[in-house]
Amino acid sequence: MSETLTLDGPAGPLEAIWSEAASPSRCAVLAHPHPLYGGTMDNAVVRTAESVLLDLETSVLRFNFRGVGRSAGKHDGGAGEVLDLATAEQAVSERTPGLPLWLIGYSFGSVMVARRLPETTAVAATLIAPPVSHYDLSALTTTTKTLTVICGELDDIAPPAEIRARTGNWPALASLQELPGVAHDLGTAAGGQDLERALKSAFEAMTAL
Repeated sequence: MSETLTLDGPAGPLEAIWSEAASPSRCAVLAHPHPLYGGTMDNAVVRTAESVLLDLETSVLRFNFRGVGRSAGKHDGGAGEVLDLATAEQAVSERTPGLPLWLIGYSFGSVMVARRLPETTAVAATLIAPPVSHYDLSALTTTTKTLTVICGELDDIAPPAEIRARTGNWPALASLQELPGVAHDLGTAAGGQDLERALKSAFEAMTAL
């Protein structure tokens, strides 16, 4: 069951979709790719993650950052978008008190998740294709939140060699998966079945901890 929501964001209303699992045992917030490069909450990777989460009895909120779709405001280079993510997180916590919360971000969204980790009440996070060479992700070297990471073998925005080098300093890392033969879209243009399997494995790793 899905419901359109309007969240009271720091720069004005934020457009969101809440999808409730049949028998939810946890909840999650999904953060989309870079707004200035066409990223929205309807991105194929985001929707794939939503589908996998619902199959794992996880209720999901996906939302548009400020300036995207019907969300008010304009792009703020990441500073304001972290606050948007916090707003989404608070909305989910109010709807599902007592349920564990996960944060999941793709590309730019994964950077916002990483920046949110020092303050979040979430217990775990999944970073999908995190652009480690473009942003400061130093928060990941000190976080105690469980982390899982997914990247593509041919991704030149989130190069797997750089990700592997960085994750050695991420003490909370539970799993790192590299999908063969795909770039930054992680194969969604061709159906994304490997991505679905990787997401399920990542989420199950977080469930087990």
